[in-house]
Amino acid sequence: MPVRTSAKLVLFLALVVSGTFPAYAQEASWKELTEKVFALYQQGDYLEATKMAKEALNVAEKQFDPNHPNVATSLNNLAALYNLQGQYAEAEPLYKRALA
Repeated sequence: MPVRTSAKLVLFLALVVSGTFPAYAQEASWKELTEKVFALYQQGDYLEATKMAKEALNVAEKQFDPNHPNVATSLNNLAALYNLQGQYAEAEPLYKRALA
C-alpha cells in the first residue's frame, strides 16, 4: 500500500509543478523584459527602451489576461517612454488603457 501512496504523491506533485511552471515562466519572461526596459531607461537610451517596452507589452498581452496588472504596467511603461520623448499622441491612449 505505501508504494501506491508514494506513486500517487509523486503524480500529484508532478501535476502541480507542471501546472504552475508555465505561469512562473511567463512571469519570468515578462519580468526580464521589463527589467531591460528600466535598465535602458536609466542609461538614457529611450529609443531602445521603447522597443523593449513594446516587446514587453506584446508578451504581457499574449501571456496574461487583459486585466492583469502586468499588462497595465507594460502599457504605463511604454506610455511613459513616449511621454519622455514628447510623443504625447502615442502616450495618451496607452495611459488610458492602463487606467482602465
